[in-house]
Amino acid sequence: MIERSEIRGTFKDCTHPGNQNLLRCDDTDDSDVCFLYQYEGKGWWDIDSEVLVVEGSCLSALSDPGLGYVIPAYLVEFSKEDHEDPNGWTDRLLLVFAEKGRGNLQFSPSQFTIINDVFLAKMHDCWLRYGVLGSNLGDEIETLVATARSNYYSP
Repeated sequence: MIERSEIRGTFKDCTHPGNQNLLRCDDTDDSDVCFLYQYEGKGWWDIDSEVLVVEGSCLSALSDPGLGYVIPAYLVEFSKEDHEDPNGWTDRLLLVFAEKGRGNLQFSPSQFTIINDVFLAKMHDCWLRYGVLGSNLGDEIETLVATARSNYYSP
């Protein structure tokens, strides 16, 4: 089991990209990402986890640098035994990994190991255990997990 301190250590260099670089380039509505403006110059571990969970829609609006900043915070949240998912952020996060963010989201091998162990493996296990219940992605989960793994894993 991955400890939160291991997530923090592995992603310690993920920085806020600056408010002007948070929003993906094809979007002009910053309402889903503006809660992150107050964290400019701060570490991702400073993001209020309660706000992060409620603002899960940011995963659809963030640029690749913005995603790189919040993903470790979402991994810490997902690693909690009783994590909250009031608006489907876990589905959105899986889509982010399967689609490589906006197409160029990069992770080091050690970061991807954490992503796989903390998130992808658990999403896959939940799908095997419960089927499509609890997800809007339905039968796509298994394919999306496999796609995410192939995007970042190079043997």
